[in-house]
Amino acid sequence: MALAAHAHDLPLLVDNYKPTTGGGGRDFINLIQNILEGGEKERLNRASELRDTKPIFTFPIFTGEDVQADDSASLARVLVVPFDWQHGQDNPVLAQAQAHRQHLAAVGRSWISWLESTASAPIIAQAAGLFEKTRAEWAAKLREVRPDAANPLRVASN
Repeated sequence: MALAAHAHDLPLLVDNYKPTTGGGGRDFINLIQNILEGGEKERLNRASELRDTKPIFTFPIFTGEDVQADDSASLARVLVVPFDWQHGQDNPVLAQAQAHRQHLAAVGRSWISWLESTASAPIIAQAAGLFEKTRAEWAAKLREVRPDAANPLRVASN
């Protein structure tokens, strides 16, 4: 959490996240919720006084082999980008993404510039019109992949 507060407007890379190691699952949920809510929750110190909280403006990027899937509120706030591969085998798609990592900032800048342009307005309106249909399709897929998923409609909405 301290690193997230110090990152300011920079991405925060959490490399090789594992939900089963240490406080992995619980800490992931806390970190995601605090980052996306813009800061830590107010807590008392040992003297029953409010401790200082810092705002958080970072954009988290997690790498790892699994996703914390038992908290729909957190899962609904992340974009999962899977790289399918057979464990233990070469993964050329992931290797290519890693080799071109220096281009991520340029891709992000181009995407945001396009979203802010007038050219994006009709496409965004069209996508908004397909929201209900797209959400239903994603919810069905989520139920198929994870029948035990909590609140798949919330995750599908995002």
